[in-house]
Amino acid sequence: MVDYSGIFIRNPVFPYVPYTPPDFVHWNVMLSSGYYDAVRADMHDYLLRQKESGHVNQKMLSLFLQDFLQLFYQILNHHHIGAHGVFEKEYDIHALNNSCHSIEEMHKLLDFSVDYLKSLQISAEPGVSQIDQVVNFIQKNIHQNVTRTEIAHQVIHEPGIPLPAFQKGKRNFTF
Repeated sequence: MVDYSGIFIRNPVFPYVPYTPPDFVHWNVMLSSGYYDAVRADMHDYLLRQKESGHVNQKMLSLFLQDFLQLFYQILNHHHIGAHGVFEKEYDIHALNNSCHSIEEMHKLLDFSVDYLKSLQISAEPGVSQIDQVVNFIQKNIHQNVTRTEIAHQVIHEPGIPLPAFQKGKRNFTF
C-alpha cells in the first residue's frame, strides 16, 4: 500500500493550511476499473470543497500535486510507461510546474491526466472490436450522460467520425 502523504515539500515559506488528502487509494481503484469520469468529477469536487473551506494555497496544492502524481505514476508504471515520456511529449512541463499555482491550473492537469489514462485503457484493448469497445465504454460510464461524440473520441480518437453501428435503425443495444 502506498502512503500518499505529501512528504516532499516542507517549506516554512507557506503559511500553515491543514491538508487532508482525498482517498487516493480509492481513486486508484476506480481509475484502474475504468471509472475515469467519476474520478475526474470527484477530484474537481474535492478541490472545490477545499477552496470553499479556505484550505487552498500554494502549499496545499503542492502537497495535492505530489500525492496525485504518485497515483498517476503508479498507474503509468502498471502500463509500463515512463512518466518522463508523458511530460516530455504529451503535456507542457511548464504547465505541470504551474499546476500548484491555482485550482484552475490543477484542473487542467487533472483533466489531461484522466484523459491520458482513458486513452491507455482503450488502446490496451487491441484484440477487442470497436463495437465491443463502445459497449464496454458505455457500460463503464452508464451513470453519466455520454454522447456519441464522446464515445467516438474515446474509441477511435476522432470525435468527428460517426459510429455507424449506433446510427438510428442499425442495431438495438440494451444497457
